[in-house]
Amino acid sequence: MRRILLSAIALMAFQANAQLANGSVAPDFTATDINGNSHTLSSYLNDGKHVLINISATWCGPCWNYHNTHALGDFYKAYGPSGSDEVVILYVEGDITTSVQSIYGEGNDTWGDWSAGTPYPIINDEAPNPPVAGDNRGVIAQAYQIEYYPTLFRVCANTGTTLELNQLTAPNLRNNLNGGCTAMTGVPNHAEIEIGNIYACGTTSDVFAKLKNYGNNNITSAIVTLKANGAVVATTNYSGNVAQFSSGTVTFEDVEINPEANYSVEVESVNGENLHYAPFGTAEAGDVYVANTAEHVNLKVKVYTDSYPGEIQWRLKNSNGTMIASGGPYQGNGNNAGGPDANTVKTHNVSVSPSECYTLELIDAYGDGWGLPSGANPNTPGIEVSRDDNTIVFIDGTSAFSTFVRPGAFVTTATLGVENLQVTEFSVYPNPSTGIFNINTSEVVNIKVVDITGKVVYQAQNVDNNGVVNLSSLQKGVYLMQVSGDTIQKTEKLILN
Repeated sequence: MRRILLSAIALMAFQANAQLANGSVAPDFTATDINGNSHTLSSYLNDGKHVLINISATWCGPCWNYHNTHALGDFYKAYGPSGSDEVVILYVEGDITTSVQSIYGEGNDTWGDWSAGTPYPIINDEAPNPPVAGDNRGVIAQAYQIEYYPTLFRVCANTGTTLELNQLTAPNLRNNLNGGCTAMTGVPNHAEIEIGNIYACGTTSDVFAKLKNYGNNNITSAIVTLKANGAVVATTNYSGNVAQFSSGTVTFEDVEINPEANYSVEVESVNGENLHYAPFGTAEAGDVYVANTAEHVNLKVKVYTDSYPGEIQWRLKNSNGTMIASGGPYQGNGNNAGGPDANTVKTHNVSVSPSECYTLELIDAYGDGWGLPSGANPNTPGIEVSRDDNTIVFIDGTSAFSTFVRPGAFVTTATLGVENLQVTEFSVYPNPSTGIFNINTSEVVNIKVVDITGKVVYQAQNVDNNGVVNLSSLQKGVYLMQVSGDTIQKTEKLILN
């Protein structure tokens, strides 16, 4: 799906003076960031800190692309206050026609939430007083005479002069400042642990975390624990050779997965020493997903397209990474909206193998996802995989993405085929419904209902046969009922009309 932006060009030429020449004395400024903190350039330079000033615009595609490399964020974590405290980075939103809400991803003049995951200060540039006719640059952007977004300046503490930089990686930023300013020292044993969602193909599964090195020495060993509800459930002695700004994968093998537990990871030591910055040593996991079971040989994959079907592709891979099915790109209308396959449902028949865990990859060439609600297919998911009895085994894809990878999308049993068709263990009726759904179940189950964004809107424990789920207070649309019991693990699509 394609985002509609205000009329703007990423490389915007300004009718103004020429770009500030390299070697110029950096114009001083004092500005307040979006959190209310004041920043004065000369104060940072007097304190011996080198400064990077990234002048950007929320509507600028190349700016967003560089932002998403996290190069500035990684560099800041290594040499900013949480590291050696030798560098200051300031992000300046330089277009005065955009609101501060655009920084948080609100409105049509932004690519997303620029504040999410940004450790350095963000400044919403002020309008000049008096204003300059035909010039939408803020006070700082005008002072630095930028000609296009993004423009990245380096200001060395020892010289106070500017140098325009390209959109460099974190290692290249380090090398540039070391070579062009006073050399930075960094700190040792400085790492951050990261963990996302947990995807399990069964009751036991490997759990993965990422250990990123921000220190000036390589990480060769680490002790990392995995906790469930605060109690240690696994410990890993990691070994490797992770250079600065690189990452190593920490694996906890054969962990018993509790879908209701809150998981976290904690670094006990790095290279036999305490972490330089303790807050980087703990991280909370995201959601826990246990794969639904596909007990039939033949599956149906339904793809809900948007107005740009030519941007959409999907791939289904087995546990060895071998692609067993794919679809798209579908028939669109070039760079324009529309085409034969726009805003429709494309159905594919797929055969699967027993004893397998499958991964789904969703791809959007434009980078803002697909299958979101539209006039033609309101409240529908991006992709839906169902058994041949129409029981859903996977449903997702409504977020914005370039490539969305869902490990453990579903798992198959040891034996597949028509012989697996049994008396229904669980069903819900009527469906569609105006709000009252009746439960037919062969065992006591727990029920969780979520909307298409993943928000939990209803929960019930110990639901028995002939139970009732009342969703009449919710808005009309499509919801997912996640059902779990001793032997039942499934997801039902509910239509509320």
